[in-house]
Parts: sequence; C-alpha cells; structure tokens
Amino acid sequence: MDATETGAEPRISRGWVITFADLLCLILTFFVMMSAMQKVDSARWRGISHSLSRSLDPAHTASDARPRAERNAGVSSSRRRAADLSYIEALVGELLRDNAALAGTQMQIGDDKLILMLPSALNEKVVDALAALLGNIGNAVAVQVYDPDGRITAMERATAIADALKAAGFPRDIRVAGLSGARHVDLVIWSGTAAP
Repeated sequence: MDATETGAEPRISRGWVITFADLLCLILTFFVMMSAMQKVDSARWRGISHSLSRSLDPAHTASDARPRAERNAGVSSSRRRAADLSYIEALVGELLRDNAALAGTQMQIGDDKLILMLPSALNEKVVDALAALLGNIGNAVAVQVYDPDGRITAMERATAIADALKAAGFPRDIRVAGLSGARHVDLVIWSGTAAP
C-alpha cells in the first residue's frame, strides 16, 4: 500500500538541498577567484580614489602642486605608462572646472590624440596646473602655436611655452611646432608615450 492510499503524508527527501548549496558555494568561489585575478589599472583607481576623497571631504584644500626644486628628482619618465585618452579627458575636465585661469579652454578628442585649445594668454597659474597634470601621465605631449606673423614667431612662442612647462616640473621632452594662422595655442596629448 502507498502512502496516498493509507492517508499518511508522503515523505519528501531533502538530500538535494546539500548538493544545491555546494553548487552555489562553488559558483561563488569561481567568481571570487575571477575577480581576484583581474588586473587593476592603478592610474584609473588612483584617479577614482582621489576624486572620491575630494568630493566626500568638504574640508579638503588643494595642495600647492609647484615643484620644490628646479628639477624634480625621483620622477622617472621611462616607467610611466600612457594613460587612456578618455581618462585624461576626465582629468582635464575636472581641472577646467576647478581652475578659473583655464576658462575658455576647449577640448577635442580624436582617435589618437586629445587637443586642448588654450587661451592665447598663458599665465603662470595655467602653466603650473598643466605641468602638474601632465607630469603624472606618461603620454607624449606637443605644443602647437599658430601665429599670423609666421612660423618663426610661432616656433619661438611654442619653445617658450615648452620651457615654461619644464620649469614648472614637467619631466619629459615636449615636441614643439610653429604654424602660421589665427593666433592660438594647442596642447596635444597623444595616446602613446611617443608622438607619431
């Protein structure tokens, strides 16, 4: 006779619960291991943590980013990697919001470069802010100056801007170009560590 025929409740086996719990633990372990083996982009993580600490701490005051010596020792340009252009665009956007001296600066991003169209009058605050930002990334940088007086005048001005960036603490070589045209300054940040 069956349990249904006798009126007694049928007995249900719960052994599958142990197998199911074991399977869930194995899946959880798999995803924890996958997460632990993932490579962390330290530059991006540093930017995120800096941004969060700045936004969550209203008493945060900006530190002076000017170099303490004529040349900053300990900055090795050969070890810096090129940062992603979208990451640099976010950093520059934050710099433009925080620095009134850079008002009027426009950004244009391409496949292999980010162009900052700077105001034609560059003061010391603008140069210091740009040197501090660009000194922390490994991307190649170029200064292109356009001047209606000709290429020689534009080249002299581009060289002066590159020298000012180096004096403010930028650790690597800067490619300069002088072109004739309407007067303006472009700061080109390339996607790699060397300009094409």
